[in-house]
Amino acid sequence: MVLLVLIISLFIALQTSAVQTLLAQKASDFLSKELKTKVSVGKVDIDFVKTLVLKDIYIEDQHRDTLIYGAQISCNLSDFSYKQKKLIIQLIKLKNVHTNLITYKGEKKLNLQFLIDYFSPKDSIKDTTAGFDIKYGDLVLDNANFRYQNQNDTSQTRGMNYSDLDITKVSGKITNLKIEKDTIRANIVDLSARDKCGFYLKSLSAMAVVSPAGVVLDSLLLKTDKTYIHGSYAMLTNSWDSYPDYIDKVYMKANLKDSTHVNASDIAYFVPAMKGINECVFLSGKVRGTVSALHGDDIKLKYREDTQYEGDFSIEGLPVIEDTYLHFEIDNLTTSRKDLIQIPVPPFNQANKLSIPENLDKLGLVKYKGKIDGFINDIAAYGTLKTAIGSVSTDLGLSQLNDKKLKLAYHGRIKTTNFKLGELLDNKAIGAVTLDAAVNGKGVDLDALEANMEGNIEALTYNGYTYKSIKLTGDFKKKLFSGKFESRDENANIDFYGSAS
Repeated sequence: MVLLVLIISLFIALQTSAVQTLLAQKASDFLSKELKTKVSVGKVDIDFVKTLVLKDIYIEDQHRDTLIYGAQISCNLSDFSYKQKKLIIQLIKLKNVHTNLITYKGEKKLNLQFLIDYFSPKDSIKDTTAGFDIKYGDLVLDNANFRYQNQNDTSQTRGMNYSDLDITKVSGKITNLKIEKDTIRANIVDLSARDKCGFYLKSLSAMAVVSPAGVVLDSLLLKTDKTYIHGSYAMLTNSWDSYPDYIDKVYMKANLKDSTHVNASDIAYFVPAMKGINECVFLSGKVRGTVSALHGDDIKLKYREDTQYEGDFSIEGLPVIEDTYLHFEIDNLTTSRKDLIQIPVPPFNQANKLSIPENLDKLGLVKYKGKIDGFINDIAAYGTLKTAIGSVSTDLGLSQLNDKKLKLAYHGRIKTTNFKLGELLDNKAIGAVTLDAAVNGKGVDLDALEANMEGNIEALTYNGYTYKSIKLTGDFKKKLFSGKFESRDENANIDFYGSAS
């Protein structure tokens, strides 16, 4: 009878938080000696085979620096059977937990590795968890904080530094958690976080797979204050070591839905060279490649009021804009000068914008179909351009000049149909022109125009009369023409050699 009373008393005592905490502190002292570092638990609550709550946890690494500390870790079990080797963890909740992961200078392993090694089964010891069917329920994060430092890598100082992360205020839920060797599968629900670089993840929901081979996010819904991404996204890598060289070593795959819009200021956290751009683009389609070699298929894009794009692209050379090669297969491109002059150009932190001559406003809403190849300051266009003052077919190279008067250089072949050249040049004497000519010149303002032209003018209206069948070879400079002008018009049969203004 006395023995029964003792057993009952012991069982009751083990149900009390005070006794559980005392036992946990004894276990902490034991682990501190075993691990040769400090381990402590402030309070423990255990409802046997149901709930485990640890409060005020503190663990130091072997450098005597803080590894883990926090207010509360709780775990709810819905089913446990040692005989059937079954364990179902219904809920794990981390509240106000702080984790500091560090790879110290001169070392290769994380400061967490000693804990992993200690609790890993030894070859000489039978693994009592072998054969257990462990299923995980929900992981709830409530103001969790995560810090990671690789003291062997101090190369990056701007933007999202994957060797020096300080992610705070992490909240959200992870469901259907499955851990298979080095791969984690889970559903992420309304995850939010902040990094010390300033990046704020307002909300993230996705079906996720995380491993050294990459991060895959399906059914993705991501929000920041300025960006909304809907679709799927993957970052594929050779190992975790790829992320510090994100631009060249992280291969991205995205399938973006129509509602997606991205602000360049958010991208700048990951591509620091883009810092200073605060422009938003709506887009959909498939994007693949690294930042330095990016490709897009079935892309639809909208920028500001007038600019829309449909087609494919490849961009190689980012983030150095001046050295970036552009190739666009354009099914439809619509734009206007008022949109183009808002496009930032490097250096972005100086708020520089693309320079477009004012008289190109007269083109109105421009529609283009064809190809564009080249660099941002030296580009070639092959296609058909429809404007408010006529149509132009081009096989033309365009170069931006550092000359305030000339501004633009061009060379190639140009065809026009009823193009109102006089309106573009602000010359009332000149009307519409239909021509097929090779051109090599600089400037678009008549006062500064310097151009060489050789070709045929099918029709040219001048001072109210339309001349036809003109062959032209010569130079235009400072409103002066020098060269050869042959007209077979019935009212102007002229062969002219020389100069005229």
